[in-house]
Amino acid sequence: MGQSLDARFYGIPKSGISHYKEQLKDKLAKRYRFDIFDLSDEALAEFLKIFQKKNLEFINGYTSSIVRFAKFLKSQNIVLKDECPSLKMCITTSEMLFENDRKLLEKQFGVKIVNEYGASELDVIAFENVDKHWAINTKTLFVEVVGEDGKS
Repeated sequence: MGQSLDARFYGIPKSGISHYKEQLKDKLAKRYRFDIFDLSDEALAEFLKIFQKKNLEFINGYTSSIVRFAKFLKSQNIVLKDECPSLKMCITTSEMLFENDRKLLEKQFGVKIVNEYGASELDVIAFENVDKHWAINTKTLFVEVVGEDGKS
């Protein structure tokens, strides 16, 4: 297999300079971006083919689109790690990860699931540690937690 890539389940502008900028960033960052605007069974079958061909190590992206892919895999009785042995981890972001969805992802992907919270304008704000507790990113951000009384 070729070089390792991250599998990204994110949106991308459909045309224009923004589309080409995102493609360039993906190439430089060694990412393969899946088009989450079409999550039909036919499109998801094509996603699976890409996992079977490419040396993908990490899945990262919107929780709902990743869960949709896992549901497709379940309907086909497929564990993704069996089809893509290079796969190491799945990182969900941007939306709630419910416990039943986490269990589905773990079963259908066959890898560890990590949840993160971030903002595309900033960086990762917090992520789960090995004990599934939230760890705040203190390397690149200053996060202040303010109570209802307006005091930290």
